[in-house]
Amino acid sequence: LSAVPLVWHQAGVYASRGSYWEAVLEDQPDSPQAWNARGNASREAGNVEAALRAWQRATELDPGYSRPWTNLGGQALREGRLDEALAYLRRATRVGPDNPVAWADLGNAMLRKGDPAAALVAYRRATTLAPSVSALWRGLARAQQASGQGRSAQASIEKALALNPRDSLSRDLARR
Repeated sequence: LSAVPLVWHQAGVYASRGSYWEAVLEDQPDSPQAWNARGNASREAGNVEAALRAWQRATELDPGYSRPWTNLGGQALREGRLDEALAYLRRATRVGPDNPVAWADLGNAMLRKGDPAAALVAYRRATTLAPSVSALWRGLARAQQASGQGRSAQASIEKALALNPRDSLSRDLARR
């Protein structure tokens, strides 16, 4: 991504983040990071099919790069394709064991699957990797609550609220 600063300098001429990443890809067509970013821009623009193609391309270029696997898993999870999401997210955590988003998404998928014990493992890893992210503590609290660990869940939601007092999802979970 050595050309990114130069392209970024010219970013004012681009109509969107997507067109910016298209320009980067013209210069660096084999960059998995650029393909992943292009996928993110496509998803933000509402073009899920283009996002999926870009993330797939990123995984083809570098199967050991966890972010596109995480994005594929997150999208599958949003669409309710639980088994597919789990496969992508397990791959993401295997190739990127230090990727807190992959662990959090895996925790979310495991909760949806009805396996709070596995969700606990995933969320504990996520909070260890990124202890200052309130959403991860909220996820851990959900997993603890689903596992019947009420006191632990309360402590985790308090941590989430201490990190982000305005988080309405955490406040709602604390009320329940």
